[in-house]
Amino acid sequence: MSQTTLTILRVARSSRPGLVARIILGEVERQGRAEMRALGAGAVYQAVKALAIVCRERRDLVVVPGVVTVEEEGKAKSITRFVVRPRRRPRAEKADNQEA
Repeated sequence: MSQTTLTILRVARSSRPGLVARIILGEVERQGRAEMRALGAGAVYQAVKALAIVCRERRDLVVVPGVVTVEEEGKAKSITRFVVRPRRRPRAEKADNQEA
């Protein structure tokens, strides 16, 4: 059984939001979800702009924000994390569609 690894997109202050948005949409299509990480206010701002573009294109997606702590050069750094995935349909809606 082949297991694909999730690509983690690293967003920088200089990242282009439109390009990041296209990459996120592609990852969601291929893998069912996408993850992006941003360190610093400028990078988080670019990531949020990319997410605004993504949500304009696909309203069925959910963004789950979080914080990840990593150790780099002996120092702990907190990185903002965004996971993008399709919205789960409510169970009642699934049941209604199966009866039809």
